[in-house]
Amino acid sequence: LLRSAIAGNGKDTPQHIGANSLKLEGTVSIPAAAVALAGTESAFGCHALVASISHHEEHMGMIVLCPAATAKPLDPSDAKFLSLAVRIVAPHLFYLDALEVDRGSALTDSVTGLGNRRAFEERIGEELARSNRSGQQLALLVCAIDAPRGELQRPGDDAIRAVVDALKQSVRLSDPAFRTGERQFSALLTRSGVEGAMVVAKRIMTAAEELPAFGEIPLTLSIGVAALKAGVKHTPLDLAAVALTRKAENALRNAMELGGKRAVSA
Repeated sequence: LLRSAIAGNGKDTPQHIGANSLKLEGTVSIPAAAVALAGTESAFGCHALVASISHHEEHMGMIVLCPAATAKPLDPSDAKFLSLAVRIVAPHLFYLDALEVDRGSALTDSVTGLGNRRAFEERIGEELARSNRSGQQLALLVCAIDAPRGELQRPGDDAIRAVVDALKQSVRLSDPAFRTGERQFSALLTRSGVEGAMVVAKRIMTAAEELPAFGEIPLTLSIGVAALKAGVKHTPLDLAAVALTRKAENALRNAMELGGKRAVSA
């Protein structure tokens, strides 16, 4: 709403708005809700100064300066202050936005759009902390695309995306999934124990069996499952995360050593 209010105005020069006019020179009208969101309801009864915040022609918001009911009216010194504030704030907001974009890229797998290993390691700590507070169970499911004997070539991107689709349609929307290896994927199943996680694992395997073959050999999955005990405090969090991950990945390794195309719990 605030962005739409300043769309089309690349200037950061403060403009006056009065009680009878909520229009900025060269911009669309500012909705009353936008002024209220900015905390300037009193602008309806007095003059206010409004400046858009933009940097490199990108609009990031606006600043509305309105005097208190007992204060003197705004004057040119207030406009000078607002211009200075905008010039200081704008580049910082711009580069903070850029950092958020860079951080998102650093935590995302480019092929699948899932969180990567780094994102998984951050999220498992958060979920462990939540489990400690709530006393609810937390399960970790790790699956891998089976590699037929003698096949060393990595799965193609289309095959990887197909497996991700099978994984995502089998877990709850609230349960985050990640790509944690070249052919390995993980899902954190909140409020689930081993039994519930094994049900999810079977759903994933069934969905994978319905996928078309990519090449001469059909896709099959091996899955390892591990879970925390309910009502037990797991500390320190970093060691608990390593232990849970190791248990699930060991279960996955057991499934693969047994010939693959199966789920094994720790």
